[in-house]
Amino acid sequence: MALDWKQAIDLKREQVVGLDIGSASVKLVGLGGGSGHYTAQFAQRIETGVLPDEDDKSRRDKMVSAIRACFEMSRMQTRQVVCGVSGPEVAVRTFCFPSLPAEEVAEAVMLEAEQVCPFDARSNVVDYQIVKSNGKSKAANGQDITGLMVAATKDVIRRKIELVNGSYLNCAMMDVEGLALANCFGQTEEIEDGQVVAIVNIGGASTNIVILTKEGLPFVRDIAYGGDMIFNQIGLEFNTSRGQVASIFAGGEGRRKEEILAGLGKACSKLISDINESLRYYVIERRTAAINKVYICGGFSQVNGFSEMVGSQINCPVAVWNPLAKFPAANAGVRDVVERSGPAFAVAAGLAMRTI
Repeated sequence: MALDWKQAIDLKREQVVGLDIGSASVKLVGLGGGSGHYTAQFAQRIETGVLPDEDDKSRRDKMVSAIRACFEMSRMQTRQVVCGVSGPEVAVRTFCFPSLPAEEVAEAVMLEAEQVCPFDARSNVVDYQIVKSNGKSKAANGQDITGLMVAATKDVIRRKIELVNGSYLNCAMMDVEGLALANCFGQTEEIEDGQVVAIVNIGGASTNIVILTKEGLPFVRDIAYGGDMIFNQIGLEFNTSRGQVASIFAGGEGRRKEEILAGLGKACSKLISDINESLRYYVIERRTAAINKVYICGGFSQVNGFSEMVGSQINCPVAVWNPLAKFPAANAGVRDVVERSGPAFAVAAGLAMRTI
């Protein structure tokens, strides 16, 4: 699994594209150039059409169809993709151990994983990266070993790879969505000394929260709640389908439109409460003063009025983040996609920044 979330070396390697496979849509991003000098070569988004009560085979077939459609429309020659995993079957944690012999670090990380993972770490996948500076462990006393650990179930990785293989593609690297967001932010934004920023990516089935400082390791937490659940809740309240609710919030017409639009605040209360809880946990655990700014992205971030609603309830500045807008677009078509729905591509952009 990919852990080098701050890539400092830009070498000519095989081209890969970032493929973000979500429950509601598939996003594909291809970048030209290299670190600090990217060009948005293409950005494509296809709705999966997956319904809440569909069986696994039907869901898989629709997702594979959406992936294939993305590639056909992009006309990309490469079949190498970088994907990401997230959710309750993935854990990202920092660690700090007293000075240990190199051969004992792996077992120490595994013991740590067993303590924090909600699944059996030893029978699944655990990877880690030690953070070093000038050949020494980067820690307060110069002796401790600090780093980042990722654990994921074999099942969550297998399911993602099956979708890729079913689309006649090759998964060249498996990343973590939260780390892809951190990588993307580091390549497109500046964090000032002493500043703490949060990235909140609201997808269909889940929400990724990433908290960053200028020098520290990222804090990553996933919430099993996203835009699909919010639209479902509104649909149940007003006796209409999730698709109809989503269409209305995208600017379409429909029965009881004004009532449905007015129901957003109530339906979002759980998600905003969960976001607030995660931000407060970080402030207490890291003993920091406050979160200075929250950047929201993902497809749901563009729902009219949502960013203002979040800002009013978490008591700090909130901005919708569109990382692809930082790069020159290869053509007018890409520029149009980035302007209309760029925030939805944040994870895919971070995945596309990986090299193999």
